[in-house]
Amino acid sequence: DVDGVHQRDIIAQIGNRYDIHALVQTDITTTEQRTKLDVLDDALFLVCKLIFRDIGRTGHTVIEQISFYFKENLLITFQE
Repeated sequence: DVDGVHQRDIIAQIGNRYDIHALVQTDITTTEQRTKLDVLDDALFLVCKLIFRDIGRTGHTVIEQISFYFKENLLITFQE
């Protein structure tokens, strides 16, 4: 689980290590994405929204992006 998708250098390191296409890396760091599923040659990439109420701090509803990258026996999650 990678927490903090705006850390582009970390996303790039993980992307290089696991051969994640550059466009997928861009989708990970762009948090205004709509929910989608990309079927790639050797992987699946899913972007969705996580909605919850921040009871402890403000009581506001929070919407965060969470992305899933599935490849063979590998699952990497990325969230805001």
